[in-house]
Amino acid sequence: MYILLDGALVHNQLRTLPLFARPGALFEPLMPHPQQHLAGPLLISQNHVAQDNNARAHVQALLDGFGHRLHVAELASPLALPDLAVHLRRAVWFTDDSGESYGLRIADCRVMAYLPTILTPAQWHAITAPLTRWAIQDRQGNVKALPLDDKRQEHADTFQGIQLSAEQVERLMDEGEPDALLMQLGRPAGIVTNPRHHEDFSMAQACVRQWRAGGSADRAALLELARVTFSAGLASSRDPNWMSRAWQYVLARRR
Repeated sequence: MYILLDGALVHNQLRTLPLFARPGALFEPLMPHPQQHLAGPLLISQNHVAQDNNARAHVQALLDGFGHRLHVAELASPLALPDLAVHLRRAVWFTDDSGESYGLRIADCRVMAYLPTILTPAQWHAITAPLTRWAIQDRQGNVKALPLDDKRQEHADTFQGIQLSAEQVERLMDEGEPDALLMQLGRPAGIVTNPRHHEDFSMAQACVRQWRAGGSADRAALLELARVTFSAGLASSRDPNWMSRAWQYVLARRR
């Protein structure tokens, strides 16, 4: 059993821990360069943690170091730690149609909640080929197992990396829009668990849906709509008629 940890979300804690000074039996970094090791995904051996009281205490603190544990996934695989890390290192980047490379946040549960629906079945099978379990946390702290298909075994020896089409890249950006909006509002998921985070996210999603339905690409208008919606509250955001009127109000103010 393994923990997949998004080091970027608990970097301030990680960089102070001697346990994570260098890779070994406890963990393997998935980013290629030493200066990136603790700022990207880390694969941690749960078996090693269970046998080391000191490691257990520090790892537990890391697991509790970000709201709703959105930085933590649980993986299971017959592969040894170094071998699974080699495989997953091919999944922390993708290339677009032009050959440009970009990071892929496979340890961020917010991203993993939608990434499998954006990838083609073959891409998802290739990433998950050596896994028997991949479970993430949702925005209320509940554990959610991602779908694994028996066909993934057919791709066990063929995974060399991911290339996303322009349409897939656009969908990836679209799915991240509500979280980007929450960041602008100063209400992102954070170090301390916010019991209303899932409601905040629902309101942000409603704003993005209305903004897109209005055919706008003006993110300043989206932000203004969000401020109006958050002032009104969750119930209003769930009313399509209210959201439509709020959008017309925003447009009128911006004329």
